[in-house]
Amino acid sequence: MKFLLLLWLMWGTAMAQTTAGEASFAQADAALARLHEIDAARAGLQAKQAAEQTACYQRFAVNDCLTEVKSRYRAPLRELRQEELSVRDGERARKERERQARLEEQRQQDIQNKESAARRAQSSASSEQRQADAERQRKEREAAQPAQAERARASRAQQERSRADAEAAQQQRAADAPEQRRRFEENQRAAQERRQSLQRRQQEQRDSGKPAAKPLPIPPP
Repeated sequence: MKFLLLLWLMWGTAMAQTTAGEASFAQADAALARLHEIDAARAGLQAKQAAEQTACYQRFAVNDCLTEVKSRYRAPLRELRQEELSVRDGERARKERERQARLEEQRQQDIQNKESAARRAQSSASSEQRQADAERQRKEREAAQPAQAERARASRAQQERSRADAEAAQQQRAADAPEQRRRFEENQRAAQERRQSLQRRQQEQRDSGKPAAKPLPIPPP
């Protein structure tokens, strides 16, 4: 969409410049044609003036005749001269406008060139920065890989040690189970024997009429 808009603007600018150029050429042609007409009109008046002045020499009052002829042609010749100056002033103004327009066009072109160069430089710098960032990240990943691998190995080793310790503890508990069972049964039998012995003594004391002795505390199994 932006590309199409840019093309449209470029086309419009080119058309405007073409139209302005054509108008300028037409104005220049018209001014030149008018100057030729003024020159022709001046030449015609001057030729008539010269003819009339020549005729004055055939009269008695030559000076009066010459003065009268000169006075009669002075106004139209002055008008032609003023018009000529006006046309030439217009041409100078038109040329100055064209010169200013060319300078402005060149200034705008210079601005566009600078902006384009700045965009290209920025794009190039951005591309170089992206490449530098990618290269830096690649190196960081490569540098981090040994440490990551070492941490992974250490983690696996720790997991293996924990698993081995758990298996060893389980095996130890399984190996100790018979002994612990035997001790528990011995303690149970010893406690049972103490209770039976105590009960016999108490029965004997009751049979003999002696007060029963306080039972000794039963040790824990």
